[in-house]
Amino acid sequence: MIGLSKAGLKPWTAPTCPALEGLKVAKWIEDIFITTKLMVENQGNEKAEKSILESLKKLQTDYIDLLLIHFPGCNRNDPNDPRNPVARKESWEVLEKLYNEKKLRSIGVSNYEIVHLEELLGHAKVLPAVNQCEYHPYYYTKDLVKYCESKDIHFQAYSSFGSEVKKQALLTDPKVTALAKKYGTSVTNFLLAWALSQGISVLPRSRNPVHVKENLEALKIKITPEDIEAAKADNQTKFLWDPTKY
Repeated sequence: MIGLSKAGLKPWTAPTCPALEGLKVAKWIEDIFITTKLMVENQGNEKAEKSILESLKKLQTDYIDLLLIHFPGCNRNDPNDPRNPVARKESWEVLEKLYNEKKLRSIGVSNYEIVHLEELLGHAKVLPAVNQCEYHPYYYTKDLVKYCESKDIHFQAYSSFGSEVKKQALLTDPKVTALAKKYGTSVTNFLLAWALSQGISVLPRSRNPVHVKENLEALKIKITPEDIEAAKADNQTKFLWDPTKY
């Protein structure tokens, strides 16, 4: 989990939740923006609330800054499971409840397609603040980004470098490497700046403070609209799970 200081954008890499147990974290919790997710197996009324309260306990905090529903299905192996839409609705109602109780400061979703967002907006009392999705030059969902903008939902990119297993394809792509050279930066910072220049926030993961600091340099790079288009692959490739069938 990577956080930024609310006061000064100081990079911070948190230990995993088990490592937090026994630590006194109250003294720094106000300086850190904490995001966590409701996993697939914890969707639905009872499981969702229990899971979120357990996260609060492990994080030793009274609130979470941003809680996201991780995926639009409660059964990732069966997109036709009739429980999927029911679990989505019930889970969002739990998030709204905890939001109103101020245990969650903002709520959102991840991997939601337009069809899922339309369904959600049809019953939501609290609108999603964020939709976090895979997004990079090999997979760019223009219609989804525009839809989120039209509904005032912030679109956030994950896997900016591709997946852990397949990232070399993106990091060694001739068009991407040539454009990184043009901007006088690393390929990784070019990929981060590519999304940032579109108004899309990014989530580069690292436990190395040096890498975290290097990633912040991408904030200083502005990619032109022409080069944003030039970096895109002719044929899209999704590296991670596909929510379009749910």
